[in-house]
Amino acid sequence: FMSPDLLLNLPKLSLDKPTGRKTAWFYKKCTVVTDPCEIRVKKNTGHSPYRYLMMMRIEQAKQLLRSTDSTVLEISHKVGFKTPFHFSNTFKRVAGMSPSEYRAAARDKTHSVDLLAR
Repeated sequence: FMSPDLLLNLPKLSLDKPTGRKTAWFYKKCTVVTDPCEIRVKKNTGHSPYRYLMMMRIEQAKQLLRSTDSTVLEISHKVGFKTPFHFSNTFKRVAGMSPSEYRAAARDKTHSVDLLAR
């Protein structure tokens, strides 16, 4: 059984490390008892190690897009993508829109909330 602490700490341990489709680093972070790590991760998260990592990276990217003025290139590197192209494609697949579109929508929503608060 995978420790919940390991799952909570994975984004802090690995988001800034470019991996592409390689998940070997993930296996090193898991203590294999009798089940392969991939099976344990899927059981605990509902996703493969690669998909879980991508989802964590995109969630962190969303937070950065909403709260900073960092460029998409800077954010792609901060969350561990080797290229902004791979980041943008993955972001669009997961979030349903490009990083720039997401930022614009988030800012419009924030601006609307600010106007309603007045």
